[in-house]
Amino acid sequence: RRETGERPDDPLPQVVNDPPLRMRGHSKDGHPHDPQVVMGVAMFATGEVLTHQLFPGNTADKVVNVALFDQVRRLLPKVALNAVMDAGMGGNPNLAWLHEQGMGWIAGTTIRQNKLLEEVLAGELAWTPIQRTTHRNRKPDIATWSVSLVAVPVAHRAVAEQAENLVLVKNPDRARRDLRMIDRHVEEVTQALAKSDALEQGEILHAVL
Repeated sequence: RRETGERPDDPLPQVVNDPPLRMRGHSKDGHPHDPQVVMGVAMFATGEVLTHQLFPGNTADKVVNVALFDQVRRLLPKVALNAVMDAGMGGNPNLAWLHEQGMGWIAGTTIRQNKLLEEVLAGELAWTPIQRTTHRNRKPDIATWSVSLVAVPVAHRAVAEQAENLVLVKNPDRARRDLRMIDRHVEEVTQALAKSDALEQGEILHAVL
C-alpha cells in the first residue's frame, strides 16, 4: 500500500506469482516497486518464537495482527495472554477484538491515531523518574527515564467497560536523536530553498539580459 492519500488497501501494480505472496506494497526500506512478502511473528516475552505466518507483500499490519493472535489463541486456548504491539498493529477495532478474545494488550500509539494524546501532552503531567539498564557499544549503562500514567476517559477507550491507561515515557536519548534528525531536515530544506532562490535569480537575470 502507498502513503499517497489513497485508501490503505489500494494496491500497487502487481507481479504474477503463484501462490500470490510476492506482492508490491508499502516498503520502509524505500523499495515499494520490488515484490516482497510480509512475515508476521508472535513471540513469548523471553524472545522464543511461538508461531509465524507469511502474508502477501501488500498486507496491512492490522490484518497481520488479527491473523497472528487468532492463531496464538488457538494454540494456547487456556493461557492468559497479553499482546504487545507497535502503533501500526493497534487501533481501537483491533484492540476491541483482542478484548473479545479474552486477551490483554499493550499497544503503541501516535498523536495521529489518538486525539486524546494531543490533549494530554498539552496539559500538566506528573512525571516519575525511573532507571533502566541500556547497552551502548555492548557496555551496560544506567539511563534515567520519566514516566507518567494517565487514565483514559470512557469516550476514548477501545472498550468502554474496560479500564485503559496511557503510559507516557520521556527518553532523553530518543529526544536528542529526534532533535538531531529535525536539525538535519531543517538544514536540507534551507539548502534547497537557497538553491531555488539562486536559480530564480539566475532566470530573472537571464531574462533581463
